Amino acid sequence: MLHPCLQNRVDLLFTYLRDGSSVSYLPRPKKVFGWVWECDASGNFSFCSPEVIDALGFHPDDFLGQPLTEFGLYKSSGRILRQALSSKRFPLQVELEYQTPDRQSRRIKLYVLRIPGTNGHQPRWRGFAQVIEKTDIQPKVS
Repeated sequence: MLHPCLQNRVDLLFTYLRDGSSVSYLPRPKKVFGWVWECDASGNFSFCSPEVIDALGFHPDDFLGQPLTEFGLYKSSGRILRQALSSKRFPLQVELEYQTPDRQSRRIKLYVLRIPGTNGHQPRWRGFAQVIEKTDIQPKVS
């Protein structure tokens, strides 16, 4: 004999199956919106995935050779990121604000891993940037 609570769930499942309804007890996973990136030992972007086009409006090639702590970031976010990287506590997770080419603001959660150097190569950084908020920047009126 099944536990009464389990029996109720089984009965409910068979009711849905008889009625031709679809049953989903698992919540649908939330889609994560962002891009992956990698930087060289100097902290300059060496790779950026194409998802950055939808996320920020920049082409991945725009990032190449640009500093992780400056490109697309507001100055205050650049300072926050430099400070977080200097803590040397990896993996790192920090919330930053980026500005798109059309002056929109994007709140981004940056996940950073430090990849140790091997075979004579310098250590580098790799990570994921997750968009957590999109907002328009209002122009200042003088």
